[in-house]
Amino acid sequence: MAVIYFIMIFLSLIGIIEIVSYLIYHLMSVKNECSTLLITPVNSDSDYEIIIRSAMEKAKWMGTLRPQRIIIIADGVNEDTLKSIKAMTCGYDYIEIIEKKDREKILNLL
Repeated sequence: MAVIYFIMIFLSLIGIIEIVSYLIYHLMSVKNECSTLLITPVNSDSDYEIIIRSAMEKAKWMGTLRPQRIIIIADGVNEDTLKSIKAMTCGYDYIEIIEKKDREKILNLL
């Protein structure tokens, strides 16, 4: 009988701790999240695949400050590299590729 009481008290404590942590999380969380951008430059000398994949992973693990868009600024890349970047990011609608020569488009983001 004592074992049953111990188990009931233990499970009650776990439930109370969960309720308190849930309330603290909602009281301390940010209510007005601002939209964030993750901007990463890619040039012809860089290893663009690693840079883009790490930006996607950063966006995945940033938590509540997760960026709504990832902007890849292609700085002087050749046509084959640009096609490869577009093929790598074609399934992700929140990733945008901007060439550096389109400066007006970059300034409109900020």
